[in-house]
Amino acid sequence: MILSLAWRNLWRRRRRTIASLTAIALTCVIVIFLPALQSGSYGAMIRSANGLLDGYAQIQRRDFLDKPAMRLSFSVNKTVSSAIAELPAGVQVVPRDISYALLSSRKRSLGAQVMGVNAELENRVSTIPGRIISGQYLHADNHIVLGDALARNLQVNLGETVDMLGMARDGSLAVDVLTVAGIFRTGMRELDRQLVQIKLARFDQTFAMQGQRHALVIGSNTDAALLHQAVTTLERSLSGTGLVVHDWKKLQAGVYYSIQLDMVSGIFMYLILIVIVTASLLNNMMMSAMERTREFGMMMALGVKPGLLGRIVWTEIVLMSGLGTLLGMLLGSAITLWYSVNGLHFESVQAVFEQFGMSSTLYPELTPLTLLAGPAVVAGSLILAGLAPVYRLFHLQIIAAMRSV
Repeated sequence: MILSLAWRNLWRRRRRTIASLTAIALTCVIVIFLPALQSGSYGAMIRSANGLLDGYAQIQRRDFLDKPAMRLSFSVNKTVSSAIAELPAGVQVVPRDISYALLSSRKRSLGAQVMGVNAELENRVSTIPGRIISGQYLHADNHIVLGDALARNLQVNLGETVDMLGMARDGSLAVDVLTVAGIFRTGMRELDRQLVQIKLARFDQTFAMQGQRHALVIGSNTDAALLHQAVTTLERSLSGTGLVVHDWKKLQAGVYYSIQLDMVSGIFMYLILIVIVTASLLNNMMMSAMERTREFGMMMALGVKPGLLGRIVWTEIVLMSGLGTLLGMLLGSAITLWYSVNGLHFESVQAVFEQFGMSSTLYPELTPLTLLAGPAVVAGSLILAGLAPVYRLFHLQIIAAMRSV
């Protein structure tokens, strides 16, 4: 009976009800679509940052991330090999060595970060092999590839040689002469003006590594859940060995904290929107209750308890909140799914996206969290706000209410 009465009362003021349902539905659309768009942009940002160079995670010596030094290397012994063998199928582990050296051309000398890579496997964890804009990737043993800004600053072209002078792992001089085979462009200025890559075997020989490694890079084309499982497995297996597993949150701390900051600011803005909509609809609820004061007074004079009237009014509010939220979820999920397939293109800021190696087309990610969290807060806020007109009913004076106009 209460449900039937509440449904009838809800449509006594059809225009007001439709306006309220529209406001609730549009609010739900916003708090579904925009968080889904944020989630999609975060995923694209993480994939771009991880895929560019660092991978999803890396195995390193404990202090190497904060203070990279040649001596902080490790051997891929039986313990490390066994830990890698336990990883899920599809997870790639690629070795890498890192140092710093002075590169000299015929005209200039500049410092650079020298990275020894496995040329055949590097494309599994990094996109740099696919970012060659001139020449080719590492093929011959004496080849070197470098960022376009560094090549421009050194004033070297393809086929020319550069001299490399650095410090080997055993403290001796690391000297080599290398041929420029390719020039890459990542869009990241710091990388393009300081990073060079050579073959891992050549790095071992030049820097006297004796088979030692500075990092094992972990990556995969599979989902993040599998990679997270791989990191957990490695942390357990390598415990007590002096090696640590840094995931992307530590390797790309700037990206991680930028996402956290943007997420917090987004949540704050959504809460402001919900508060504004809730306050506006609460005003409608109170106006509706005040318009029916005489009606409530007469019903109470006939013996209807305030508790029963309160349950009817609160049921009206629950019905309106639930119906508006449901409509908003249907519309919001439809819009989000459409853009998740077709993408949302930001042509005006394409150059900005390209600087970070990202596409200017974003694809929202509709997940249970983005679908349910916002509408649940909207509906919960409205239902709680609906207690205000119910509370007013318990303080009505029958005679005064019946005289209300």
